[in-house]
Amino acid sequence: MAWGTRLGDAEIIEKSLIEFQATKGFRDPYPEGRRSKGRGREVESSATTGASVSASVDMIDQFEEMNRRLQDIRDLMYEHLQVKNEVANFLKVKQMDIDLEILKKPIDIDPRMWAVAKKREMTLMKDTNFRTKIEGVDGSLSSHFLVFTFLFLSFQPTVFLEMHSSYSLIIFLFSLHLLGDHGGARITLPENVSVPAVIAFGDSVVDQGANNNLKTLIKANFPPYGQDFTAGPTGRFTNNNTPADIIVSELGIKDVLPAYLDPSLDDKELPTGVSFASGGSGYDPQTPKIVSVLSFEEQLEQFKEYIVKLKGIVGEERTQFILANSLFLVVAGSDDLANTYFTIGIRRLQYDIPSYADLMVSSASNFIQNIYKLGARRIGVFGTPPIGCLPSQRTLGGGGLRLCAEEYNQAAQIYNSKLQPEIEYLNSTLAQSRIVYVDIYNPLLEVIKNPFQYGLEVVDRGCCGTGNIEVSILCNRLLPTCPDDSKYLFWDSYHPTDKGYTILINSVLGKYINDFY
Repeated sequence: MAWGTRLGDAEIIEKSLIEFQATKGFRDPYPEGRRSKGRGREVESSATTGASVSASVDMIDQFEEMNRRLQDIRDLMYEHLQVKNEVANFLKVKQMDIDLEILKKPIDIDPRMWAVAKKREMTLMKDTNFRTKIEGVDGSLSSHFLVFTFLFLSFQPTVFLEMHSSYSLIIFLFSLHLLGDHGGARITLPENVSVPAVIAFGDSVVDQGANNNLKTLIKANFPPYGQDFTAGPTGRFTNNNTPADIIVSELGIKDVLPAYLDPSLDDKELPTGVSFASGGSGYDPQTPKIVSVLSFEEQLEQFKEYIVKLKGIVGEERTQFILANSLFLVVAGSDDLANTYFTIGIRRLQYDIPSYADLMVSSASNFIQNIYKLGARRIGVFGTPPIGCLPSQRTLGGGGLRLCAEEYNQAAQIYNSKLQPEIEYLNSTLAQSRIVYVDIYNPLLEVIKNPFQYGLEVVDRGCCGTGNIEVSILCNRLLPTCPDDSKYLFWDSYHPTDKGYTILINSVLGKYINDFY
């Protein structure tokens, strides 16, 4: 807005004009007595019309001159601001250089931690999406700095915060946001403890491809499954890593856990663990029969074969050490309740929910005792999740609004309430064992109730197709997937995304890892 056009500013402008004229030697076109105190408007005078016009012209000329000089001042101020910003940016870059020099200094850490951090770095830098995200921030990223960040996020966050520069704090917070998963946990093993292998049994949650060559419809070795996985579709029932992959990677053992039945499995993989799990399996012997997958009994027989092979590779003594110190995962129960009991319903004619839960717990207990007899000592037994909130179960049992099916959730709670004391009993009676009940029900329900706290937006349907019912062969290459699976808790209508699994596993591992050792 031009000077003098706002009536409310007229008196201020008039005063400024007088001061400006006095400073620059301009004459006053308004002699004393001819200046109004109203709003800067001209006052009628006895001067002739010609004098009045001349005075107005002079005033306009002086206003134009003042505006030119004010513009010069604005230009100088703008140049000053540019210089100020350049100086600030220079100082910011210098501070970054100082911080990076600090990061390059040797630090006193356990060599095992450094090895874990390097393994994580190598895994992530193989990921094109992650590397693109990193390089998009600064063009490049020091490998040493990336390892350093992992070390402190994983093991020593308080030390990192003791760096007394604001930019160090910015680096820490940025790294936490970019590299973190909002689950808030990393595995820190007790002192002098190492985990040689991870060995998994169970259902599709930790099936790494066992069903690929079985005559069953319960498969996931085709797109869009594995669309974010380095090797593509491998039989994992998600878009990327399963909980077994996440755990074995977090422990620094290897990047992913292979399936025991993988035809390309190298014998070198056996000492660091495999998965015997089969999608669709369960504790109830009827559950795997219905869908023609591997029962727990068959998984146990494969485990016996594995032990024989392991002895041939590393010898008897090392085999016993591996079995006694490895982390065993037993993940099942969801298919028993969701499919065998509720959806298909063949067991509802024989059992009510409490008695069916007893059958499941009895079978789980027998299996745990069997692998204990074969050498397993550190066994994590996962409870069932709130199955009524899985997208497919919302569709089947949640009514028109697809709410969580409360009857299904209550059944899961009844089973969990019976499984937990049985696990505690086994832990107290089986010598030298560390058998741990892992609650997954409450952590998953917490994410479902508060998705935004975990960086998620969609929790009532999967990313594949409509997300309401598609799972296994119903989730196939002919269906579209969501544009951003990192915003979804579920990949298909039954299994979480890699993002969902990461949140859950990091939350429970931080809670339970010390219970195994």
